[in-house]
Amino acid sequence: MHGTLVEQTRMRAGIARRMTESKQQAPHFYVQTEVAIDGVQASSRYAGGVALRFARVRRYREDKAPTDADTIDAVRSLLSSPPA
Repeated sequence: MHGTLVEQTRMRAGIARRMTESKQQAPHFYVQTEVAIDGVQASSRYAGGVALRFARVRRYREDKAPTDADTIDAVRSLLSSPPA
């Protein structure tokens, strides 16, 4: 569905309305997590096109904001990088 226009059904409109209400009214918070991985491999199974090998939580980062997170492009760039 990525990049594809989808017909607006009553169900989708209801989901959108409830998601908007939830974001505006319900308390919410963000947690930044540092993840250790053993490698990255190409994958057709996931929308991002990559799979993380042996991913595990390394630590929680209270000193980081959600805008500091790596992007999918940064993860994809690891596909062509030699191991460190």
